Amino acid sequence: MKRVINVTLVFIVSAILMMSCQVDDPSNITVVKAGLLIDGTGNPPLRDVLIFIEGNRITRVAQQEEIPPGATVVDASQQVVMPGLIDTHVHPGNRAIAGPSPEYEASVRHHLKQNLAFGVTTIFSLGLDPDIIFALREESWEDGFDGSRILTAGTGFTAVGGHPTQLGTDLPNQIDDPAQARQRVQELATQGVDGLKIWLAQISGLPPIKTEVSRAIIEEGHQHNLRTFAHINTAADTKSLVEAKLDGITHIARDPYDQETLELMQKQGTIVAPTLVQREKALIFTKENELFEDPVIRAILGQEVDELKEALAKAGPDVLERMAQSYQQAKENVLQLKEAGVKLAVGTDSGTNFAPMGLSTHKEVEAFVDAGLSPMEALVAGTRGSAEWAGVSDRLGTLEAGKLADMLILEENPLVDIRNTRKIVKIILGGRVLEPLTVVE
Repeated sequence: MKRVINVTLVFIVSAILMMSCQVDDPSNITVVKAGLLIDGTGNPPLRDVLIFIEGNRITRVAQQEEIPPGATVVDASQQVVMPGLIDTHVHPGNRAIAGPSPEYEASVRHHLKQNLAFGVTTIFSLGLDPDIIFALREESWEDGFDGSRILTAGTGFTAVGGHPTQLGTDLPNQIDDPAQARQRVQELATQGVDGLKIWLAQISGLPPIKTEVSRAIIEEGHQHNLRTFAHINTAADTKSLVEAKLDGITHIARDPYDQETLELMQKQGTIVAPTLVQREKALIFTKENELFEDPVIRAILGQEVDELKEALAKAGPDVLERMAQSYQQAKENVLQLKEAGVKLAVGTDSGTNFAPMGLSTHKEVEAFVDAGLSPMEALVAGTRGSAEWAGVSDRLGTLEAGKLADMLILEENPLVDIRNTRKIVKIILGGRVLEPLTVVE
């Protein structure tokens, strides 16, 4: 019996040693030497940091540690490292041809490449996705995928004849009955959606979804551990759905929030992705015309830059003035949310007019600073805040041990000038080191 025990112990010790050798195999280790680390938590940045990556995950972050001989070293010792950006509100693909076709799939892949080239390493596609998106989603989370990671809400919910059906899409679930809404939520849960989308927006005189239907969607979603998000345009509608325990809000109210609503959002942990760029729209390009001539932006967006220029030329001064007024109110509301301690995330509604993929995400972060947030607060919203909004903060959003190794290496410090988030030297996605422009080549 003693001999058997001794043999068993030998096998156990050998196995442990073999596992230890595999874990510490230098050929599987990448070390990023960061001159300045902004880790996404909101903590003060750290200087001269080593980020150890094994496979596609971060294993440790240290300021003083030896680099194993044979490890791959990424020297960013004169640069800034931060988490990849996360956009919680994107509509990838050409909706005019949405469906199970090679052309539509190619259009989605193209948008995922655009986002990644701009350092947006994860997006949440919010409510206009045909079934083909599920296979693409699974592929996007595999090592070696050629584009940003994607999450999806599948098809969202609206009233019969409600927004956004006027855009010529039949993808939204047009439902006026709570029982039917619950059944559809169950079907979406079976499909494996990452969350649920509701449109509660009275646009162009179209009917809004009934309150009892929205409440049924939220309640049934929570039964299936699904977070629910809503496009809301008024403070009153916001209050109604927050009372129903809505998880996240896309867009921001056109009127001020009352104190009771702010306190309830803060207490329940409701997260708001205000999509300021949708209020700013053409103003982005009137205030920063050099964006049209930026060689990196032109290389990534291609002819879309010229299309934006043409559209801007058609926007009269009255249109720009209305945008300016709407944007001002939106900024005031964001400041209300910040001062009340409501969590914020970054979402852009990109894929719509004047909201190009990837670039809009940077402009949203910049708009947060314009609204009164500090650069650090804006960066946290676009990383940890967005990961929390999407329900993936266990994997993404901060540069900590155990998280996926998605990060950006920047030439200059965004805490000094938030526009420096655009000065990307390298993108690291799941431990793979990429050059921005090679993503879209």
